[in-house]
Amino acid sequence: MLKGNYYKRFLVNLLVFLGLLFAFDRALGFILQQLYFRQVAGEYYRATYSIDSTNAEILIFGSSRASHHYVPEVLEENLHLSTYNTGRDGNYLLYNYAVIKAVTERYIPKMIILDLNPVALFYRKDDYDRLSTLLPYYGSHPEIRTIVGLRSKYERFKLYSSLYPYNSLSLSILVGNLEISKRLYVSEEGYLPFYKKMDPISISSKQTKDNPEEIYSDSIDSYKIAALQDIAEICLKKKIPLVFVFSPIYAKLNNELANNKLNTILKTYNVKYLDFSEDTTFVNHPQYFQDESHMNDDGARIFSKKLAGYLIH
Repeated sequence: MLKGNYYKRFLVNLLVFLGLLFAFDRALGFILQQLYFRQVAGEYYRATYSIDSTNAEILIFGSSRASHHYVPEVLEENLHLSTYNTGRDGNYLLYNYAVIKAVTERYIPKMIILDLNPVALFYRKDDYDRLSTLLPYYGSHPEIRTIVGLRSKYERFKLYSSLYPYNSLSLSILVGNLEISKRLYVSEEGYLPFYKKMDPISISSKQTKDNPEEIYSDSIDSYKIAALQDIAEICLKKKIPLVFVFSPIYAKLNNELANNKLNTILKTYNVKYLDFSEDTTFVNHPQYFQDESHMNDDGARIFSKKLAGYLIH
């Protein structure tokens, strides 16, 4: 009898504990969700604005080489079309695929520009880990759930937790809700300018961090190829002009295997591809770069004007 009472109390206490844990998860998750989507500046705000709010006629997608290379103001002056830069540092093709899917469910832009380094078609585990940046949008955007699920086979189970999408984001979310963050995170229609000039003397003899030998495997990622194909399919069906751009880089990277895969997609879907990786205006001109992979504001403005010229024709 005593033993039966012990198990009964244990079961009741366990249920109470689980109930409190569930309530805590729901309550704190709800609070963080509200704060997340009320941010006034910063990378999370820019992501939300890109996915849920922008109605710009031209949208620019890519990672840090997009966010720091494309100046909407310059493109607007030359093309007379509103422009927004959705580029996000450290987030690559799969992230951009998700944002493109979400945006084109909401409205039809007049042009999509995807900054694309062919090397990024190789497999890299970190690209999947960083899909965590899409977790806050999982519930409200069913079109991106399959992409988020690529993080792991357990992802959809983890997302039963309301708190999970905001793990480790608490401090950033709080800062993003402060008015001062508008001054801390200056963004010009999504563009994030760099102002330093690269010192050619300090350039390392080592390969740049974007080099496939440093961060990528030696195999093409089939999911990325499928993502690129689907982006082209979406734009074809919705009659959105799609342009792939390899924006300037201080010293060119090259990989024939990746280039061959990209060329197949370009031919299949008749996608325009503008390759500035060997443009003599920029290659080996350190005054236009912040580092070996990213241009500064001077370089970005020259490049944006040059790009606009190619897009007009």
